[in-house]
Amino acid sequence: MQSEERLQREQNFHDSTYSNNSRAGIAKYYGITQPCWDFYRGFIWEQTPGKDVLEYGCGIGGYTIGLTKIGGRVNGIDISEVAVQTARLDAKEKGYDIPFSVMNAEQMAFADNTYDLIYGAGILHHLNLDRALSELARTLKPNGQAIFLEPLGHNPIINLYRLLTPNMRTPDEHPLTMDDLALMRRYFADVDVRYYNLMTLAFAPLGKVVRRMAFTNLLHGIDQQLFRRIPPLQRYAWNANLVLKKPRK
Repeated sequence: MQSEERLQREQNFHDSTYSNNSRAGIAKYYGITQPCWDFYRGFIWEQTPGKDVLEYGCGIGGYTIGLTKIGGRVNGIDISEVAVQTARLDAKEKGYDIPFSVMNAEQMAFADNTYDLIYGAGILHHLNLDRALSELARTLKPNGQAIFLEPLGHNPIINLYRLLTPNMRTPDEHPLTMDDLALMRRYFADVDVRYYNLMTLAFAPLGKVVRRMAFTNLLHGIDQQLFRRIPPLQRYAWNANLVLKKPRK
């Protein structure tokens, strides 16, 4: 019962978000996240051609059309009916027949060993991680892999921001901890974590300035040096790319 209530809260929140475009006003503050998005997108585009691919939490379509264009056999699932309806309409208007489904990501309706690649951004921290990881390992082919871009939960500055902006998130979401990253190794033999956004957090309020690529790359380079030289700082990153390989069957 508690799980059903949690899923309903998530569905209601995301239906409202997609209906009202309520996060549009904060996009300018996310310029510092460009490098982690670049790696995420590059990985997906490189791995997709000729593959069976799932966008896990596709929202209003995500990358599904772009990946279909380069030869991926792409499906998309999301908990939001509003988002899925929008994704279907957009794909149809552009001449693409992409299967989109309203689906619980913790209990997917796909057969075992269905996908070569599963990807998603900002979804795992909304889910029961044990159930989600089990489903990812089940539905990936033995040589399949997954990539996610997720927020981490140890940085006190971003945690204060989260505390002060409760209406921008659901009460059930939980930015990932180091224990969560360790849990992933129970379901995948190969887990590669890439950390982003530590010192760069101080520049997020500058908005347009940070979106200048040269400045963003400079900040990213400083962060990467810090993470390499002082590994304990990795836990205080804002975001991480998670590449999961060798699912344990």
